[in-house]
Amino acid sequence: MHKATLILRTVWVLGSAVLLGLVLLTAPASAGLEEGVSAFLQQQYASAIREWRLPAERGDPQAQYNLGVSYEFGYGVSSNMPEAAHWYRLAADSGHADAQVNLAGLYLRGDGVVRNLDAAMAWLRRAADQDHSQAQWRLSQLVLKTSRDAAERRQAVDWIRAAAEADVVEACNELGTLYESGTLVQSDSEQAAWWYRRAALLGYAPAQNNLAVLYARGLGVVRNNAWSVFWLAQAAAQDFAPARENLALVLPRLATQSVTAERVNVRAGNSVQHAVVAQVARGERLTVLGSADGWTQVYLPELPGIAWISTQFLAP
Repeated sequence: MHKATLILRTVWVLGSAVLLGLVLLTAPASAGLEEGVSAFLQQQYASAIREWRLPAERGDPQAQYNLGVSYEFGYGVSSNMPEAAHWYRLAADSGHADAQVNLAGLYLRGDGVVRNLDAAMAWLRRAADQDHSQAQWRLSQLVLKTSRDAAERRQAVDWIRAAAEADVVEACNELGTLYESGTLVQSDSEQAAWWYRRAALLGYAPAQNNLAVLYARGLGVVRNNAWSVFWLAQAAAQDFAPARENLALVLPRLATQSVTAERVNVRAGNSVQHAVVAQVARGERLTVLGSADGWTQVYLPELPGIAWISTQFLAP
């Protein structure tokens, strides 16, 4: 869903695999499983595969999943997508949620299996029903892309919310866009800001950009140029193009002041107790974001972000 003023939603790349489950063990572990994990962590991938193969052949779903990941990404073996699909399917049939998600990815891409959207969605649904947050997020996106059924689309929003509550940053950002636009939920700018902020604090650049735009427009938050510039700077530092473009639009509208002393410390906060983060020289023009208690907030692109300088050292 696209929003005005360069707000962009990051789209999930269909079929990207889940790796996190590879080294997560649940007791009791099969003989060889822990040894394989230890070898894998030491980048002894061929040894890891040897340790996992016997428990996998005996039906251990974690070992089967680990072999699937190894064959998909070529850890210790040549990449072999049909073999990856084989092991993922065995683990998925046993209810291994990460394997279900990765098998869904293969079906979406047609890697090692015949491309089949229905099969992909079925496997994602099985994982989502186990509260797998990435499955919930990915399934929601497929449903919204492919279904016009109102009930299914409402269910997709529920999956987005569940994934967002598990801190899937893309889902947090998406939920923010739904609230901002009033799509499938009642329009609520405060809720939009809340979900954007949650993802922004986790470092997600699109949400940082979106939250900055709300601050610039005063939607769901008190209008605040300092916070707008701060979040745009955070996103721009991650090379997020819309944030760089928004900064280029916002900064020329703000006032600048000139440094009046030879060398002046710029600090992380509005007191001399805060760390010095930069120095500026006489005559430099600084973008001013606001002033309070004898200190002025300024934007320094090299940080990037906002910092503070004693107001006595600035003049129009």
